[in-house]
Amino acid sequence: MEKGSVCVTRGTGFLASWIIKRLLEEGYFVNATVRSNSGSRNDATYLINLPGASKTLKIFKADLSKPETFEAPIKGCVGVFHVAHPIDFEGKESKELQTEKAIKGSLGILQACVDSTTVKKVVYTFSSTTVVLNGKKKHTEILDEESWSDIDFIHTNIKDFGAPYFVSNTLTEKATLEFDENNGLDVVTVIPTYIQGPFVGTCCPGSVRVSLAMIFGSKKDVSYLTTLPRATEKLKFFDADINKPETFEAPIKGCIGVFHVAHPTGSSDSVEVFTEKSIKGSLGILQACVDSKTVKKFVYTSSISAVMFNGKKHTEVLGEESWSDVDYINSHMEFGAWYHISKTLTEKAILEFGEKEGLDVVTIHPTFVHGPFLGPECPNSVRNVMAMIFGDTHLYPMLARAPFVHVDDVASAHIHLFEHPNAKGSFLKSEDVEKMMYPRVSSEKLLSTGFQFKYEIEEMFDEAIDCSQTEIRSQLNIEMQKGSVCVTGGTGFLASWIIKRLLQDGYSVNTTVRSQSHSGSRKDVSYLTNLPLASERLKIFDADLSKPETFEAPIKGCIGVFHVAHPMDSGSNDNVEVVTEQSIKGSLGVLQACVDSKTVKKVVYTSSVSAVMFNGEKHTKVVDEESWTDVDYIRIHVKFGAWYHISKTLTEKAILEFGEKEGLDIVTVLPTFIHGPFLGPRCPHSVRDVMAMIFGDTQMYPMLRRAPFVHVDDVASAHIHLFEYPNAKGRYICSKTEVPIEELYKLLSTKYPEYKIPNIDNFLKSEDAEKIMFPSVLSKKLLGTGFEYKYGIEEMYDDAIECCKRNNIL
Repeated sequence: MEKGSVCVTRGTGFLASWIIKRLLEEGYFVNATVRSNSGSRNDATYLINLPGASKTLKIFKADLSKPETFEAPIKGCVGVFHVAHPIDFEGKESKELQTEKAIKGSLGILQACVDSTTVKKVVYTFSSTTVVLNGKKKHTEILDEESWSDIDFIHTNIKDFGAPYFVSNTLTEKATLEFDENNGLDVVTVIPTYIQGPFVGTCCPGSVRVSLAMIFGSKKDVSYLTTLPRATEKLKFFDADINKPETFEAPIKGCIGVFHVAHPTGSSDSVEVFTEKSIKGSLGILQACVDSKTVKKFVYTSSISAVMFNGKKHTEVLGEESWSDVDYINSHMEFGAWYHISKTLTEKAILEFGEKEGLDVVTIHPTFVHGPFLGPECPNSVRNVMAMIFGDTHLYPMLARAPFVHVDDVASAHIHLFEHPNAKGSFLKSEDVEKMMYPRVSSEKLLSTGFQFKYEIEEMFDEAIDCSQTEIRSQLNIEMQKGSVCVTGGTGFLASWIIKRLLQDGYSVNTTVRSQSHSGSRKDVSYLTNLPLASERLKIFDADLSKPETFEAPIKGCIGVFHVAHPMDSGSNDNVEVVTEQSIKGSLGVLQACVDSKTVKKVVYTSSVSAVMFNGEKHTKVVDEESWTDVDYIRIHVKFGAWYHISKTLTEKAILEFGEKEGLDIVTVLPTFIHGPFLGPRCPHSVRDVMAMIFGDTQMYPMLRRAPFVHVDDVASAHIHLFEYPNAKGRYICSKTEVPIEELYKLLSTKYPEYKIPNIDNFLKSEDAEKIMFPSVLSKKLLGTGFEYKYGIEEMYDDAIECCKRNNIL
C-alpha cells in the first residue's frame, strides 16, 4: 500500500506531527523538517518512535529563513504539507519583518516544489485568523472562504496579542494563492479553527492549552516551583501583571524585601510604548513597597544591557558608573533594541524613585546568565550562549567575547546584596570579564562586598547541557541512537546515574529492579521514569540475583550489560558465605544470559576498590589493578564490612574467569568512595559515610583517615567510556583524589561552618587513627585510555550537600 513520498514542514508541531502519524499509517514515506535551532517543544524523539517510523520517516533540518534548505526534503516527493509558519506572539519582531519572513520562506518552498518536477499538490495550513478579523461582520453572521481578514483592522484594533501572526498569516495565504495562479502549481489551503484533542509530542500545544483554559485555570505551569524543598510551607503564589501594578499590593504586603525580576517580554508595541509599560509597572511596584511600610530593601534585576551599549571601544573596561546610550542603541543596533532601551530607562527610573522616596534600592546587572534551569524549557539566555552546542552559527557574533555568570551565582548575589547592610546602587555581575567584543565589564564593586563566585565556565556549560539533554538530542538529529543496553540494580545510587548518562548518550536502556525493597514495600522508581527521554527509551524489569533466570528478558536483544547489582541484604559478617554465594551465582547467571543472548558484545561489571586494597600492604604503598585483596587477611583483621569486601573480591574473580573461559568481553570498574548528588530520595550509604563530618558522625572518622574519593558522574562516565573504548581489557581502578582527614576537616569546617563539624583532635590522638591506613590506589590505567575526571573534592561535597538540602536530609 505504499503511496510514495511526501514532505511535511515543521514536523514537530502539534498538527504536523499528527499529519505525519496519519500519513505513515496510510502507507506514505514521509520527509519531515525540523528547525535546526528550535526549542524543547521541538524534540523529535516522539516522531522517530511512531509506528513504522524507523523505515518510512526521515528527518531533515530546515528553516523558513533559508528556503533553500527545503530543497533536499522536497526532492522526489509527490506532495508537500506545508504547516510551518513563523510564530512570535511576544513581538520580538515587527509585523513587517515577520510577514516578510513568512512570505519569502513559503514562496521559496513553493518554488522548490515547482523545481522538483515531482510534486503534484501542496496542502498549506493557515488559520481562521485569515478569515474572521475584518471588523465588518457581526458575531451573528456566518463567514466562509470568501471572507478575508482586514489588515488595517488588525493594525488598528489588535495591538497587544498576536497581531504580527495574524497579519503575516493573512498576507502569506494571499501570496501563496497568487503564486499558485501564476505558476500552475496545484495548491490547497486549509483553514482550521482552534485545534483541540490529543497531541503526539510531550508538551501541551498552545491551542490545546487555550481551549483548556477552564481546566488549567489559565495559569502557568508552576509545578517545578511547588516541588521545591519547603515550598509547601513557605511559598505562596499570587496572580499579578506588570501592566496592572495594583495587583502587586497583596503579594508585597507584610514583606521586608522585594526582588523585582519581572520584565515585559515584548509585544507588538513600539519601543517607546513598551518602555513606558515597563517603567510604569516598575514604579507601581515601588510605590506598593513604600505603601507597605514594611519593605526595607528593593533589589532590581537590571541587565548588562544597561551598561555596555554606549559606543565605547572593546578595549575599555566598564563599571557601574557607565550607562548605555539610548540614542546609540537606536542608531546602531537592530537585534534586541527594545530590551536594551527598556532595561536602561527602567533602571534609571527605579534608582531615581528610590532616591526621591528614601527607599533602599539596589540594582544588579547580570551578564549572560547560564547554567541549569528548573522549568521544562530552555531559557533564551541559556540557548543563546549554547549556540555552538545547538549549531546556531548566526549567533556566533554575539559570542565573540561573551561575559558569563552561573544562575546560582546570580541568585546568591541578589540575596547577598539584600542582606549586606552597605549595599547601595548598581552592581555588575560577571564571572568571566574577558569575553565579548563589547567593552569589558568589572565586578569589582560586588566582590568588594565579600561576595564570591562559585562557578567557572566549564560548570556553567556542563550543567546547562545536562539540563538540556532532551532538547539537544533532538537538535543534533536523533538518529544517533546507539542501541539497547541493560543496567542491573537500576534503583541503586550508581546504577541510576549510569542510566541517566546512557539515556543522554543515545542508548535505549533496560534496567532491572527488585520488585520489593528490603522492608517489603514496592520500590519507588519515579526518579528513573522521570528522567529525560525515559518515557521513550527506558524499560523496567523485575529481576532478582537469587533468581538468575529473571535476567534473561531484560538482557535479550541488548548489545551490552552494565552489571551493578550486588546483594545488600546483610551487613553481618556471619552471613559472608551466604552473601558471597548469592553474589557469584547471580552474577554468573547474568553472564550466562549475556552469552545466550547472542547480541551482547561487552559486559562492564562494577566491582569495588575493596577488591584491591585489603592485602596487608602498608599504607605507604601504592596499589594498582595487579593487586588483589587477601580474603584471609580480611577475615582476621577487618571487622567492619568484611562481608562486602569478601563478596566483591570473589565475585569479581569469578566474573573474570567466566569471561576468559566463555570468550565474553568483560571489563571491571573498581571505584573508591563514590560521592556527589543522587537521583533517589534517600542519601546513599557511601555518601552518608563520607559526609560523616557534616552529619557529626565521629564514629566514621577512622574510615576517613585518608580516604579516596570519586564523583558519581565520573564513575558513570567511566563505565560508558570503557564500554565504548574498543581496547578496554580487565580491571580499571576509578579514583579521582585522596584526601587526608586533616585536609578534609580544614576544607569542610571552613566552607561549611554552619554544620558545626566535630573536632578531629581527639580522633588523631586515639589508636583508631592508625588502624585504618590503607594503601593508596592508582587509576593510571583508566587515564591511559583517554578518560578525564571532571570533578574535584569540593564539587563532590557541594553537589552532595545541595542534594541533601533538596531532599530535606540536611
